[in-house]
Amino acid sequence: MKRLNLFLLAFALITGTSIWAAPFEKANDLKELSEEIEHTLRDSNHDIKKGTIVTVFFSISEDKKIQCISVASSEVEVSELIQEKFKNYELHGETWREGLVYELSVGHLPSFIPCPYS
Repeated sequence: MKRLNLFLLAFALITGTSIWAAPFEKANDLKELSEEIEHTLRDSNHDIKKGTIVTVFFSISEDKKIQCISVASSEVEVSELIQEKFKNYELHGETWREGLVYELSVGHLPSFIPCPYS
């Protein structure tokens, strides 16, 4: 019985960690989409300067996918990366409206920002 409990605990731990570490597949709102774009910038193999600000313009199709994506960034590689990753990206939730143009600014910040007051 002890082995079974240990096996179930290990299985739950491994499953929970892998689900948590899995990338987003759908975004419910602008905050989740912003987090996914930040995640993409952090995990990219490109040498992206810390503090880079990216502004993404996009509209939504009838089947709740991103269409007509345009990215404003000082780094061409970043623009291409985001356009490629998020073209036809599926969105989820009731907050998205077809026909509207959305604007989302996302920053690529350092993982540690020192507090100026400490």
